[in-house]
Amino acid sequence: MVASDSEAYDRRVAKALDALSVCVQQVRTAIDGLKAGSRDNVDAAIWHASAQAEYALFLIGLNLGDRNISDGFPKRHQAKLSEDLASGLQRVIDAITKTMEQIRSDITVDVYEDLLKATSVLISIQEKNVRYNR
Repeated sequence: MVASDSEAYDRRVAKALDALSVCVQQVRTAIDGLKAGSRDNVDAAIWHASAQAEYALFLIGLNLGDRNISDGFPKRHQAKLSEDLASGLQRVIDAITKTMEQIRSDITVDVYEDLLKATSVLISIQEKNVRYNR
């Protein structure tokens, strides 16, 4: 049985929302690990959160690919981190939570770009965190 385009689209939205929920949960775990002083838990949680955010970004990109996008997809830029790790992680939670609300109503290039920015911040945090812990 072949799923219709609409069913495939809805399935990808559901999977993206699930991945983003796990991402937020992992970022919260990282924040808790920071408070407890458990750097290993922080590293693992940030890594898992980054993986989930990338997966959601991929799924949202697939759904956008089903549409005619004349300007193309937004490009990833290196995120600049000016705050402490906990504040940066909270910023990621806020951005992803907002993106999840937007995804529920419609997926647009702006939604993709917002998620791309949040994912870039999370990856920058991951790179900075790993660099400082070596």
